[in-house]
Amino acid sequence: MLEIGCSFGGNLLPFAIRHPNSQLVGIDLSEYQINIGQQMMEQVGVKNVELVAADISQVSFNIKFDYIICHGVFSWVPEAVRHAILKTIQEYLSPNGIAHISYNTYPGWKIRDVAKELMCFGSNPNLSSLERIDQSFELLKFTSSILQRKNADLYKVLSHSFQEIPDKDKFYVAHEYFEDFNQPFYFREFISQLEAYHLAYLTDSSFPAIYSDVHFEHDEYEKVCAYFDYRLEAVEQFIDFLNNRSFRHSIITHQQNLADKGITNNISQYNHCHHFYDIYFRTDVRYSPATDDKEAHWQLLDIGAEISDTPLNNLLCTYLQEHNNPCKIGDICEYAKKFPEYDETELYKLILSIIYSNHVYLCFEPETSTGYDSKPKLFEPYRKLIELVRYNPNVTGLSNRYYQVLNLDFLPQYIAQFLDGTRTVKDLIKQLREDIENNTIILHDENGNELSNKKIKDKDLKEVIVRQLDALKEYGYFTEYK
Repeated sequence: MLEIGCSFGGNLLPFAIRHPNSQLVGIDLSEYQINIGQQMMEQVGVKNVELVAADISQVSFNIKFDYIICHGVFSWVPEAVRHAILKTIQEYLSPNGIAHISYNTYPGWKIRDVAKELMCFGSNPNLSSLERIDQSFELLKFTSSILQRKNADLYKVLSHSFQEIPDKDKFYVAHEYFEDFNQPFYFREFISQLEAYHLAYLTDSSFPAIYSDVHFEHDEYEKVCAYFDYRLEAVEQFIDFLNNRSFRHSIITHQQNLADKGITNNISQYNHCHHFYDIYFRTDVRYSPATDDKEAHWQLLDIGAEISDTPLNNLLCTYLQEHNNPCKIGDICEYAKKFPEYDETELYKLILSIIYSNHVYLCFEPETSTGYDSKPKLFEPYRKLIELVRYNPNVTGLSNRYYQVLNLDFLPQYIAQFLDGTRTVKDLIKQLREDIENNTIILHDENGNELSNKKIKDKDLKEVIVRQLDALKEYGYFTEYK
């Protein structure tokens, strides 16, 4: 796997741990970031990642890659570099490989362009980037207040972006609004760029147009497809207008792969899922009872999407909620057949809509997390990674076995350093008590009050430790990958 614009290598690291026999390469123009990344890989003990400081337009490789990632780069570089990225994919993607490119898109970025130009125009370029961001936030707030009083119609158009930007992380704002290059594209323009390098669009890793099928009423989606002669790029582009889409995660491959399979740009050919019933998938769902303002519904926790409260939906979501590991779709369907609310077509559409909705983990075989024994021992690369993140939180982060971002509190990070297989829970209780005594760590009660060592019972410490161990187990950190 190759990552173009890998920064410190934070995207590659969790994959390298999970797949120690894989061969991973990261390239970035920043020698500083590559040096830090190389130190990070060495500290964690990862040996299957090579990080290279180089210009993508001048680099060459002696291997081909099954996967190529280019995330957060394509829109933020000059045109010549974009061509170099596509040329690299054309030359070094394996015959059956796929590549991922993310980029900003129009029409969603049209309004953001107004905000961006205002922020750059109205802030002092001689200030530091963070000071300039603070200044631009004040300008957005001031401009918004004037528009609200004097130009209500324009305020309605601009207010969402003007209010949304100051809530973002400042490093994100610097990247999006103050970089020298930030070129959004209409989807059709992106497709046109691919064609010059004999590359073809497959789908998006989140929210492809065929997912929108579930949002149209009656035969509206069919009418849209017919109007655009079922051309994939045209239907996708039209739905980007409907959604005011501002970002895409596009999956591409060699044109020849589609030609060999007889796949044209007819969108009806893309609304199929091969080996559907053999797929395992997992997502986090939670039931929300009815309130005075809202009907009862299920919520997909990572993205906030909602699923209505119906007998069939309740059947599926309850099943997913009760099974923490990835569930085989075939098993779900067999289970659902036992109930009167079962409808094969509707269940198929429901599962597919959840998969398309984003933040769903997919695999083709059962996956379970390994437990811990009397002397808990984390998989050593994970133990070292937790330590690295504890002392260098701005370099990289943590994710669980489903690659969901984790923000571990101090306590699990603290306990992780002792989980090397030499200590029992009783030993951990002793260690924890010693560190409370010498003020290395501080525990609080449910009201936020600091607890003294004398007030803390061993059974309470054991409960705290076991809770952390169980969480680390669910994250997959005890699983040894070979």
